[in-house]
Amino acid sequence: MPPSVAQMTAALAEQYEARFDELRRRARVLPGVEAVLSLLDQKPEVTQTVLTGNPRAVALIKLRTTGLVDQMRWDCGAFGDDHRDRAELVRIARQRCGSNGTDVGKVIVVGDTPADITAARAAGARAVGVATGRFTTAELDTAGADATLTDLADLDAVQEALDLRRH
Repeated sequence: MPPSVAQMTAALAEQYEARFDELRRRARVLPGVEAVLSLLDQKPEVTQTVLTGNPRAVALIKLRTTGLVDQMRWDCGAFGDDHRDRAELVRIARQRCGSNGTDVGKVIVVGDTPADITAARAAGARAVGVATGRFTTAELDTAGADATLTDLADLDAVQEALDLRRH
């Protein structure tokens, strides 16, 4: 990473850290997220990680505000400071998981934007859209999602969408 980008990333993370208490007050964990993470944590064939356009340091701070940071394998993640292209982030995460002995036979990207879905499909991953952001299930379907959910509150629907019923 060029020094100027590294400096900007560090400055951005500093600002997030300085406003941590405010961010924690404003942060919200969407319904079902904690139950889904807990369920997936009990499945030995599942590795949960983070794939985001945010720089790694900022992603870590954001997840710390929600208390969800410990459910993720950070050594398998891919971040905005790794690459600009989201499909490349999927490939980077797959490579990182594989290089530390994690089975990466099946990759599932759960996202709330058409760009997330497009990136998953371009990288050969299963794409599950969740309409908890600015985009509808119809928009996520149009982007090519293998499955879409309105939220993560229904654990049975989540398992079906993630294609985990057979395991």
